[in-house]
Amino acid sequence: AQRIIEAWRRDYNDHRPHGSLGKLTPSEYVKTKQVRLPEAARF
Repeated sequence: AQRIIEAWRRDYNDHRPHGSLGKLTPSEYVKTKQVRLPEAARF
């Protein structure tokens, strides 16, 4: 069951475009929204 769920998760997040995200996959969408922190704010 774990392999089936993992395969579904990868397809859903990495391969299947979502209309609500402008036809991007969730993985692609996250990359467009990542914010760079100033060097002083990094741990």
